[in-house]
Amino acid sequence: MSILKNEKYKGDALLQKTFTVDFLTKKHKVNEGEVQQYYVKGNHEAIIPPVEFDRVQSELARRKAIGRGYSCSSVFSSRIICGDCGGFYGQKVWHSNDPYRKKIWRCNCKYGNVEKCRTPTLTEEKLKSLFLKAYNLLMADRDSIAEDCRELVSILGDTAELDAKIESTQKEIDRIVAENSRLIRSFAADGEENASFESQATEYDAQFNKAQALLDKLKKEREERLNRCNAVQEFIRTMLEQPLVLEKWDEQLWCQMTQKAVISSDGTVTFTFRGENSITVRIE
Repeated sequence: MSILKNEKYKGDALLQKTFTVDFLTKKHKVNEGEVQQYYVKGNHEAIIPPVEFDRVQSELARRKAIGRGYSCSSVFSSRIICGDCGGFYGQKVWHSNDPYRKKIWRCNCKYGNVEKCRTPTLTEEKLKSLFLKAYNLLMADRDSIAEDCRELVSILGDTAELDAKIESTQKEIDRIVAENSRLIRSFAADGEENASFESQATEYDAQFNKAQALLDKLKKEREERLNRCNAVQEFIRTMLEQPLVLEKWDEQLWCQMTQKAVISSDGTVTFTFRGENSITVRIE
């Protein structure tokens, strides 16, 4: 993971990822906001194309957003979702020991829930043909979709309000730490522990935990927004490079463009692309 997320591979550099806590012991610590970081673009010659690096970050963000176990056994794994229970579709084998052997995809939880899922089973070839149909419908309105995606990028990329909240919360944390330090120094000077000290120390501790939780939440929200922004930007770039009509299955396009496909019991499949656009097609 440290390799996949290392910006040096795309020619950039993030300075002060760690910092020296104690110059005497040379102890280092991961920088979690204690000191200023600097991001340098084009710091050196890229090892891999920046576009490829950005695609990896988009895929990592997509997998993280799933929030559960992820399988890479197939390009369809962890992307096909049951519309009834929300579970993943998995590959199963019918008639494994006779001439009628057949591989199909169905909900992994179809028979594990109280109520059996009514979503249909599909062959791999059917999944491929459904993707082709959804792709061609999407590309028929490519220019309009690209414009909508650019507008979404503009909205997601504007983190000014979040940045202001993060800065304000960080200042509040710094204030609490400073007040707590003064309290401790005062206690050390007096040398006597009292109820007032304990009460105030507990209050500072509660304030700090509350502010830190808020800061973590804001930073996570900012990261998620920027991940979405990068994914949509990558989708625009990929979409504009592809043919308007796709006549045969393309595994790379499936991986680059598709976020998920939800299969419903009414015989429809809704494909959600990385540009956060959805196309619904019917299973024939």
